[in-house]
Amino acid sequence: MKTEFRPLSKIQKSQLAQLARKGYEIASNYGDTDLTFTDWRHEQQLAAVNCSSLTKCIQRDYLPLRAHFQMLTGQDDKAFTDHLKSQPATDHADTDDTPEARAKIIGRIEQELQGSGYNLGYIRAIARNQYKTTFIENLTKKQLTQLLMTAKKRVATAKK
Repeated sequence: MKTEFRPLSKIQKSQLAQLARKGYEIASNYGDTDLTFTDWRHEQQLAAVNCSSLTKCIQRDYLPLRAHFQMLTGQDDKAFTDHLKSQPATDHADTDDTPEARAKIIGRIEQELQGSGYNLGYIRAIARNQYKTTFIENLTKKQLTQLLMTAKKRVATAKK
C-alpha cells in the first residue's frame, strides 16, 4: 500500500483536532458559527478535503487539512508552507510527486547509506551521470526512487 493511502496516525489526528478546536474557538468568539464543535469540524473537513471524518482521512489529506485549520487560526505562513508541500512539485508532475514526497525519499537514501562507506556525494555523482544534474532535490519522485534502489543495491553489494 502506498504511503499516501495509509490512515492518519493518532498523533496526526490529535494535532488536527487541537488546531480545529482553536479555529472553532475563534469562529465562536466572532459569532461566525452556531454549530457544535464536532459538527463545525466535520463541515470544515468536508470543505477542505471532501472527507468529514478524521478516521476516514488518509495521509494525502493531512497537509491540506492542517493548512486549512492553520488558516482558520491565523497561521497563514504555516498554512502557505503546508499548501506548497502538498502540491505537485511542478505543473507537469504526477499528483503524488510533491516536495514532501521527494524529501522523504532523499531521507530514505541517506538512511540507506549510513554506515556503508558511501555518502550522498556518491549518489549525486550517479545523478550527474544519469540525469545530468547534481541537485538531487530537483529530480522527480520516480528518479529519486531509482536512485534509492541503486543505493540499496550498492550497499548490499559492499556488505558482501
